[in-house]
Amino acid sequence: MDGIKPFIGGDGPGCFVGELVTPGEGVHVTVVLIRDAHRCNHATSEHLGVVFYGTEPRMCTCLTSADIVRFKIWSASNFGGVQPCEVTSPVPQINCPPSLAALPADMAAIRAELTKHGPDWLAQARSAKPAA
Repeated sequence: MDGIKPFIGGDGPGCFVGELVTPGEGVHVTVVLIRDAHRCNHATSEHLGVVFYGTEPRMCTCLTSADIVRFKIWSASNFGGVQPCEVTSPVPQINCPPSLAALPADMAAIRAELTKHGPDWLAQARSAKPAA
């Protein structure tokens, strides 16, 4: 998983919070796709993609409907085949910033909200996996 590339959306604002480095040995990567989050500052970016390393949110990005397929391909190619767990309940507290130039306070608030919701999303991801 060397050289993790940032996700580049087609129509969205390209917002991206956090940094992605190759996860350490034994770190479990989970990708969550929140459909209809309705909180991006870009009017057509109504979905949110989040990458967790263990329980730590490492990255989030706003997604348009057209971005979802590209986001799934990006996830699989960067994280050894990992597919996003899809969540459909709205998350009104998270408001993705419009760019990397977001204030550090904005990013800290987003990270806090992602951390708050993360346990529920990660539990859904675990329960969605087929039994071995």
